[in-house]
Amino acid sequence: MKKYFLDVGGHKGETLEEVLKPKYLFDEVHCFEPIAECCDYIREKFSPYIESGKLFVQQFGLADFDGEQLLYGDKEGGASLFSDKVDIDTSLTASCTFINASTFIEEHVSDGDLTIMKLNCEGGEALILKSLLDSGSINKLSNIMVDFDIRKIPSRSRDENELVQKMTDIGYKSYTTPKDSMIGLTHQDRINFWLSNLPFAEQFMQVSTDQKLLSLLPFSLRRKIQKTKKRHQKRQLAKNVS
Repeated sequence: MKKYFLDVGGHKGETLEEVLKPKYLFDEVHCFEPIAECCDYIREKFSPYIESGKLFVQQFGLADFDGEQLLYGDKEGGASLFSDKVDIDTSLTASCTFINASTFIEEHVSDGDLTIMKLNCEGGEALILKSLLDSGSINKLSNIMVDFDIRKIPSRSRDENELVQKMTDIGYKSYTTPKDSMIGLTHQDRINFWLSNLPFAEQFMQVSTDQKLLSLLPFSLRRKIQKTKKRHQKRQLAKNVS
């Protein structure tokens, strides 16, 4: 069994900052980022992990098609395949490469592998989920964190509900959303909270004694504790600034 982490929407490696820490036991981390400048930044910043064969920087996006397509917006704010996304500058475009998500999964992931996917790609998550659902490849994924930015795209307003319904129809329950599981002061804190609270966390990370004890509590209580910790950290930061 191999252990994979798929960072879909790598941007400038914010998620890599967490999942490449020694406590995570992933055999391979694949970072998907179609914008060349972001990939160059990631390659420079995380070069030791690339050289060791743990990190693979994939300079393409995942979707439900193969080919070139325009991204709208810029590399700083997050670019989208959809020109009507509410918070992008459509005067900024870049032609980028995309491959079908199911093709990648079928070629790289075997039945029985442990594979975790983070989807944060400015609406592209809808195309990726559609591909995975249509092919059945979604069943190879142990857990998906999906940020439904598609709700910010007027022309695709129905996609989220339709995709959730499709996952319900086939009995796929191994997904979560940022509202439910991404809790913490920093992005790295939020990624850690999501991953460390998965029921099979000990299969891919070193879980501390405190985390093991917390795992005995109902998840709703763990969320409340994490939110309280976040508020405390904010207060401490405010005191330090003042």
